Amino acid sequence: MIHTRSARTGALFIIGAGGLWGTIGVIAQWLSDDGLSAISTGFWRFSMAAVVLLSYSLWRMGWRGLFRLPQRDAGLVFANGFFLAASQTLYIAAIPMVGVTISTLVTICVAPLIVVMFGLVSGGGRPNRSVIAALIAALLGTALLMADSHVSSGGTDLISGTILSLAAAGTYAGVVLCGHRLTQRCAPLHINTLSFALGALMLGGVGLFTGIQTPSTVGGWGLVVYLGVFPSVIAYGLFLMGMRAVSAEVASILTLTEPLAAALLAAWVFSESLTAWGWVGAGLMCVGFVLTLRTPERAA
Repeated sequence: MIHTRSARTGALFIIGAGGLWGTIGVIAQWLSDDGLSAISTGFWRFSMAAVVLLSYSLWRMGWRGLFRLPQRDAGLVFANGFFLAASQTLYIAAIPMVGVTISTLVTICVAPLIVVMFGLVSGGGRPNRSVIAALIAALLGTALLMADSHVSSGGTDLISGTILSLAAAGTYAGVVLCGHRLTQRCAPLHINTLSFALGALMLGGVGLFTGIQTPSTVGGWGLVVYLGVFPSVIAYGLFLMGMRAVSAEVASILTLTEPLAAALLAAWVFSESLTAWGWVGAGLMCVGFVLTLRTPERAA
């Protein structure tokens, strides 16, 4: 099992973050029904989070403290902001094509493989058997879910949606890798404030060319506030605090709570259903999650 108290706490923080992220897909689908594009949803979400984080950060550390970063970390913060904005936008764009369940499962379940492969290529060492077994279970689960042709997701384009979800997985892996490096030297508040502010600026720049829609109802604005505060400010704060105590590989697998939460919520709200093979795939993901909790920590 995960041995140290700090590692167990870190794991729980990441599990909590994954649960909050699991609500994003359903909220994004509601905003899409309200006429918001993926770029628009991302822009308003990141802008709301940036306003909250900037207000608190300026109160805590002032302008000088906010931008006081080691030179070697400036590029990582910029990359983290880019990957964060890209991963969430690609994920939301995939939802109308393949549904909440599949888009979330592909994005989150493929990312750990990318993280582990990066660790191997960069000389980070071979992951232990528990991590490898967890990855195999997660990937088999994803394959079964993708092969489940009876998924009732309301999606319109399986191939394009899957490609977008895979791209979201790649950029999400970038968030995990950058975040793991940054948390060793910077406070989570510092990282999140700059990353969300940069992400909002990037999405706003894209929106100048694609157009940015605004919610048409008070309820729509309430959903934007929810996205900006709970699965953004709070969830990413928990995630980065957890990343201080566990490895990047383990953190990426612990976020398997996100697709589980998303699948349950989508089944309740949108009646998205899985066949028996689909549920076997979801069960394999749970196996991967349990195996991850049995991984000794801490790994760098």
